[in-house]
Amino acid sequence: SASERTFCGLTPWWCQNGGHCIDRVDGTAECSCLSNYNMERCQNFDICQSTTCNGRGTCSQKTMITVVIMQCACVNWYAGLDCSDDSPQKLVDAYGVDNYLKIQSLVGNKTTNNALFLTSIPFMVMQLNTTTREYIGYQINEVITNVEFEGVALNAEDVFYFFNENSMGNCYTFGSSNTNYSFDLRSTGFESGLRVRIGAFRNETLAWDEKSAATVFVHESNKMVSSESINYNPIPGDLTRIIVSQESYSRLRVGSLFSMACARSPSDVKSFYTTGGYTIEACFRSCYQDMALRMCGCMDPRYRAPEGTKLCALTEFDCCESIIPTRGDPSTWKECFCPQACDERQYSVVMTRSAIADDCDAFADNDTCVNNLLESDVEIVLADSSHIMYIESPALPLMKVVVNMGGYGGLLCGFCIIVLCELITILWIVC
Repeated sequence: SASERTFCGLTPWWCQNGGHCIDRVDGTAECSCLSNYNMERCQNFDICQSTTCNGRGTCSQKTMITVVIMQCACVNWYAGLDCSDDSPQKLVDAYGVDNYLKIQSLVGNKTTNNALFLTSIPFMVMQLNTTTREYIGYQINEVITNVEFEGVALNAEDVFYFFNENSMGNCYTFGSSNTNYSFDLRSTGFESGLRVRIGAFRNETLAWDEKSAATVFVHESNKMVSSESINYNPIPGDLTRIIVSQESYSRLRVGSLFSMACARSPSDVKSFYTTGGYTIEACFRSCYQDMALRMCGCMDPRYRAPEGTKLCALTEFDCCESIIPTRGDPSTWKECFCPQACDERQYSVVMTRSAIADDCDAFADNDTCVNNLLESDVEIVLADSSHIMYIESPALPLMKVVVNMGGYGGLLCGFCIIVLCELITILWIVC
């Protein structure tokens, strides 16, 4: 036939590797090659034709023994075999090149020094603006799925005060002095306290960590907590009862002639950057921030700082970490005057734990069962309505000092007059 007398008909093997032979009018032929093959007869395999490195790099091929592999030289900070990993570029865009290189170093060392990596996280997060930090943190409807006080259901958004803390993220305070709601103690016991159901963070919790992602603090309503404050972690699937006993302390004021000085308010000390009432811990952290500003040119993002103050980036992380080893604890610094608070309350806690009934047999869809197994219930109650008070008083009151001075002064003056009269009499007799 005519087709058998054409170039392609006579040489069907001309195009290699599955290429399709196409006759030309001049008696020659061309090959339509399959993907990854090129050149005149499709004899060359080019792995780079199947990828463009996602438009983020330049493709080249390398032959290893009998296998041809693709290599992408990624531009900017893209990574991966085909430059599909954009996470390094996102970190560079968010934090800058120097901070990204520091992140690489910390991540590379996290297997040998995991604590150092965790300590550095606030240095990364604080480079984001406040709105972004609040957005990526847990929202109140994720953290608190139900709240009751004295058995009465409440709206969590109304009764919880929100703030964003540098090291802890989004925090929610019940009974804060910053809200329009106050909750007075009318009775004690489990029926009169606060009960909160904390949501399950199942997709963001390590399988071997039995603690909840939430942290509970018990503190005075006008005082601010930090990541270093005493805290408690509820257990998913359990009811955690926190039974609180309180003690109050009243010390002699600043400027007193008796005992050790104390601070009545933040204005009594040189530096205090935490909102709320005075605490000795916040005072020392503020003093540390002043030292960080002097030594590193910025303040440590793990703690509160004045509005508008430059916060240290990851490039200053090593500088901040060197302050305590170099200078010692702030409580030993001469420039830190941080007395005890004049009036404060301390809370002692007894914590118990019991399993929540899963109700798996009562619900066909198992949603309630799953929630009960993964969510946490927390009850916080006062053990009783009384508490111990420690009141510091001067061993020698000022009034008693004045009275004693008058008595001793009168005695001394009287003694001197009698002696003077006797001396005059003796001199009169002798002379």
